[in-house]
Amino acid sequence: MPPLRKQPPPYFFLLLITVLLTYGALWTLWPGPASKPNPLGYYSQCSWAPFSSLILFVAAGIACSVRKRAYRVDAPTCEAKNSTIG
Repeated sequence: MPPLRKQPPPYFFLLLITVLLTYGALWTLWPGPASKPNPLGYYSQCSWAPFSSLILFVAAGIACSVRKRAYRVDAPTCEAKNSTIG
């Protein structure tokens, strides 16, 4: 296995944003003291729970996609050599 490449600081910032947005999306679904029940019918941390969670999951996906595209590591290519059999 090849050694891991050292990533620049913006990579880790985008990774942190992705993790925090995902954590926030899960946290909004957790049961808790909301002022009114959410559309799913229970009291959660956020009374807009399914909608706010969806928005946060989409934002986390966008941050992850930006991170992946901006800091993509290209796999080494195997160039086929012209070889003859026989």
